[in-house]
Amino acid sequence: MDARTIARDVGLRLGGSISASSLHAELVTLASQAGLARVAITRGATARADIGDRSAVAPGSATVAERQVTVTVSELTAAQYSRQVAAPGTIVVVRVGPHQLAASGSAVTPAQTLPRGGSVSLQGTGYRAASKALPGFHGSLVTVTVLSNIAASAGSVTGSRVLAIAFIVAFLLLAFSFSVLASRGLQGQVSRFLQAARRLAGGDFSSRIQVAGHDEFAALGDEFNNMSTQLANRLEELSQERARLREAIRRIGQTFASNLDRPALLELALKTAVDAAQASAGRVSVRTEPNGPLAEEMREGSLEELEGTIYRAEREALDSGDLSEGAVDDQYAISMPLRPVEAGGRIHGLITVAAIGRPFTEDDREVLRTLGAQAVLALENVDLHVRVTRQAVTDELTRLANHGRFQDLLGPETEQVRRYHHSVGLIMLDIDNFKSVNDTYGHQQGDVVLRRVARVVVDNSREVDYPARYGGRRWR
Repeated sequence: MDARTIARDVGLRLGGSISASSLHAELVTLASQAGLARVAITRGATARADIGDRSAVAPGSATVAERQVTVTVSELTAAQYSRQVAAPGTIVVVRVGPHQLAASGSAVTPAQTLPRGGSVSLQGTGYRAASKALPGFHGSLVTVTVLSNIAASAGSVTGSRVLAIAFIVAFLLLAFSFSVLASRGLQGQVSRFLQAARRLAGGDFSSRIQVAGHDEFAALGDEFNNMSTQLANRLEELSQERARLREAIRRIGQTFASNLDRPALLELALKTAVDAAQASAGRVSVRTEPNGPLAEEMREGSLEELEGTIYRAEREALDSGDLSEGAVDDQYAISMPLRPVEAGGRIHGLITVAAIGRPFTEDDREVLRTLGAQAVLALENVDLHVRVTRQAVTDELTRLANHGRFQDLLGPETEQVRRYHHSVGLIMLDIDNFKSVNDTYGHQQGDVVLRRVARVVVDNSREVDYPARYGGRRWR
């Protein structure tokens, strides 16, 4: 646990710019607080820090795999270990290679050679030796030798004591091994959760955490997998909802194309824009005349607090000729010009929507662009229909109803007279000596005369009258 604590608090910082002196001071503080005899940190094969008693034994370690940092700590010095393990009639010697770290008795000198097993005589006393090699710091091996006084106990008692000591040494080795395995297992679990979290952050919900056993980590893994599944389902629902919205806008565009009611088209476009962008209000501004100024045609919702933001977005849209946005504090507006697809086409109008506390997203912009393009196409269809309809019933030169329109109007009027016995008035006008005008001044001047006469007829007609040109290309 101490090794993991230091690995978390200090080891992960080795990838930064921490200095050797700062690291040394921090390790001294942590070791003092945790009651550690020695702390060593390595990164890869390089030792970064080593503080405390060099005779410390029985270390534990933890590794931060991402940084290749290993933290090794010990709470026990060789002298403490030898005193704790020693028993009456025994001597415990701790060595690293030829160097003696500690001995529980004075009978063994650092220069004394000790066998790994068997008997040895020390200062005239016979001892039976048993040795065990344990892992130490930086890959070194710590040799623990237990010397039992042969003359101090009977053979059976001596054998039992040696066996007990050997059992203790084996127990220490086993405990150390279990601590290493537990540390590695914990790191593996945490590493899998970390990788899964990174995949989720990157939008990958397909990879699941492998769960084994029934402990807390297994339960956490199940919950993590459930969360991943729920997120994937939610994103799929959002994607389907966005697809349905786009399909609805496509159908609205088709409705635009088939509808020839200009005010209804503008109202439908505005309401759809407000709903699609989740806006709180909006308005449509159009030109009532081909070269006239823009004027507000209709609005949706209250624009009382949004006028400044909307004006900024509309001004930018007129200047750039493209979708533009304006923002004032927490107010946001977006304006879409209604202009022909061909370059240089004059802007017919603007669709502007606004929201409070919610900036518009890229999806909102894309939806408004699509809606604006469909609305422009629909408005052009309306204008084209109006022009074609007008041309079909209007004389090109005089702008009066043409001969076909005259016949269409005369038929119902005559039928009304025949059925209800009402009276009807029909005035036929002719221009005297009009041929001489053409022959003397040319046909262009004759056209001017025709237009002037037509203007006089229109100005002197009532609202219920239908002025029309009855003759052919020119009046004779």
